[in-house]
Amino acid sequence: WKNSYRKERKTLIIGKKLAFLGFDSCVMSTLAIGSQFRRFAETMVASEGSIPTAGWNYATILGNVINDFAKTSVPPSKMAVQFVERFIGQQRKFALADISVDISAWDLTRMNDLEQRFGKFVDALANSIDKSGAGVRRQLQRAITYSHWRCQTYMFEQHIDLSDFCGELITELELIKYDVGAADIRRIVKLRD
Repeated sequence: WKNSYRKERKTLIIGKKLAFLGFDSCVMSTLAIGSQFRRFAETMVASEGSIPTAGWNYATILGNVINDFAKTSVPPSKMAVQFVERFIGQQRKFALADISVDISAWDLTRMNDLEQRFGKFVDALANSIDKSGAGVRRQLQRAITYSHWRCQTYMFEQHIDLSDFCGELITELELIKYDVGAADIRRIVKLRD
């Protein structure tokens, strides 16, 4: 490439967000990864657990999604969802013994809100544990542990599905409400909310 062409090509890319960021790698669909890349991409597609050994079928799935995107100006978030749906459909053709895959589409433009809400949740959880008496503290610790056991996990329980975990924890907190005093009920209701 001539220097003028190289400069023109770099100028078109530098400073712009990627519409679609995909990880054909295991365990990349985490809150930490999404937070790291939210400034550089609009959407992200990644697996919570293991990617099948063969990886993504780039020609069939990614090629079709990119062609659809170029032809119809599909928003990046919809393109990411289409990729996930096609990946799952493609894997059904090759799945042995009904082994499932996990993959998700992220709208990284919403990560800031998620990070703030998650931060508030963690603060409320720590505050509830710190300011509760020993009996309530044990119940909260039990509720957290039990919620972790019951929620969907990935990679030998190293990662959890945050939404599933919160749903399980809400159920547990509802049960604890009936076993604690008035002051602790307010903290537990606030945590649940």
